[in-house]
Amino acid sequence: MEQIADEAAPMIAKVAALRAISDPGPRERVERAVSILIDQVLMTPDVGMFFSTAAMETGERLDVLIERVVRPFHDVFVPLLAEAIYATVVPQQDPEIMFMLLVNGIGKTVSYSRWARFRRCQGARKHSSTLSWSAHWLCWAESGGPR
Repeated sequence: MEQIADEAAPMIAKVAALRAISDPGPRERVERAVSILIDQVLMTPDVGMFFSTAAMETGERLDVLIERVVRPFHDVFVPLLAEAIYATVVPQQDPEIMFMLLVNGIGKTVSYSRWARFRRCQGARKHSSTLSWSAHWLCWAESGGPR
């Protein structure tokens, strides 16, 4: 739990910093926030995986993860979405729904695609005695390996 919170902290701080500036405009700040989220999930797939699987947690673990990761990111990102919606520079939607769709969609897409590439490489290694060690390493490196 602590590792995920620690990995998410820089992302939360960067998005919070976007709220403090007025230039660029609301749409560009949302685009930057989405870019920050994508970068974070690419660097630390556990964060993206967490966002997409948090609902399966229970009890104290869920409470801590929500308080340390979901709520802080929500509290800095949703106001950016609301500003952009109010300025009519993004589609008129509920910012809470937009937040959940973006976070879950990005988290699942990036995290699962990296894991799927790694699993395909593992399968290739099992079924091919000619796959060299270097090719296996390349598969591992490309997928980011399991976390």
